[in-house]
Amino acid sequence: MFLVGDIGGTHTRLAFVKEETLEVVEVADFYNEEENVFLDILKKFCQKRKFRAACFGVAGVVENQICHMTNIPWTIDAKELSAEMQTSVFLVNDMEAFANGIQTLSPNDILNIQEGEKKKGNVVILSPGTGLGIGSLVYDGHKWIPFASEGGHADAATQTEEEKEVFSFFQRKYGHVSYERILSGKGLLDLCTFFGEKRNNPILINPRKIVENPNAKEAVETFLALYGAKAGNAALDFLSISGVYLGGLLTRNLFEKGKNDKNWKEIFLRSFWNKGRFSSFMKTIPIRVVLSEHVILLGAALYIQGKKKEFSFP
Repeated sequence: MFLVGDIGGTHTRLAFVKEETLEVVEVADFYNEEENVFLDILKKFCQKRKFRAACFGVAGVVENQICHMTNIPWTIDAKELSAEMQTSVFLVNDMEAFANGIQTLSPNDILNIQEGEKKKGNVVILSPGTGLGIGSLVYDGHKWIPFASEGGHADAATQTEEEKEVFSFFQRKYGHVSYERILSGKGLLDLCTFFGEKRNNPILINPRKIVENPNAKEAVETFLALYGAKAGNAALDFLSISGVYLGGLLTRNLFEKGKNDKNWKEIFLRSFWNKGRFSSFMKTIPIRVVLSEHVILLGAALYIQGKKKEFSFP
């Protein structure tokens, strides 16, 4: 049995996974602010149960098996956890684990946004949540190798006059405006504030129901436009001819709940395509929304097994 985890800025998801079949046999979610340190969550979940090894996908830079997390004041040290748990413990960036877990997906785990052309090459992953996770799979001619990235902290860019107004709003609030400031759960709330102030009509919403709220329509559409633009930039950065994979709860809510709203999909795609002389090329890149909630967990389990092999994409 493996112990695996997806440790984000707001929530932690832990699970036990069968080593032979990669079946997830038990899952639990925890709210990070209710615990002082990650070890408290770990002990609460494990309760002295035995497992052969553990791997955690963490939202932050991993150096020498230590992660100082970006959006929560936690430092996680694999060596310290290994000593405490009396077994091997590994840390990997959550987007690297996500990339590694793509090989576990079935067609039922995928929502196609753009069919594109089937080619062997690089893949890029974007996953907005508490922050904006970005990762990739680089094809070496024989297999795909997962890589982490911190591209969510790159400078945000604008194309329209209204987007420039949005940028100025975020700049006044945060100083430096990265894509993560806008393309995250908090960023979507800030967009609601921006449009409420601009229309002199404050938007009072439940953060969990922004996507469903008609008063948040402008904020959601602006989010989708900027999301499409950033996804297109990332596809060009990584030359991701094998596809762009979009993950996370916010993405699933946007595209699953909005899949009957043709306009939402078109807003995203228009920004994705809008790359000047490369606009036609952008239409050849597959775009998939990942519906599975376990992709990071399974990617972490595969990391323990060392399975980085050639596989086909659903």
